[in-house]
Amino acid sequence: RPNNTERVCDVQGLDENAMKLAIKSLTAYIFSLGALSMPKIEKITNMQIRSMVRNGVANVIFSAYKSLYDTLANKQNGYSNCEQELSNSPERVKQMLQIK
Repeated sequence: RPNNTERVCDVQGLDENAMKLAIKSLTAYIFSLGALSMPKIEKITNMQIRSMVRNGVANVIFSAYKSLYDTLANKQNGYSNCEQELSNSPERVKQMLQIK
């Protein structure tokens, strides 16, 4: 939260429509083939390093999703009618990203 009196939705650029678009775009990316294949990472020949890098990238993507999800889900932030955007739980996203 920006401070004790201002809701997140009142901050410029974090209005409800912008946040809905952000989580919708991130969700579409995660559920696309591109998020799972990560072609640049597949070029790493050392399997152990490739796995570490892939897991690191997946964790960063997951953290961004969870942050957006938690912000939209918290009614104190001033967001409403976000049920459609929150239909994929963080656990489901974690499974899609194959995070262990």
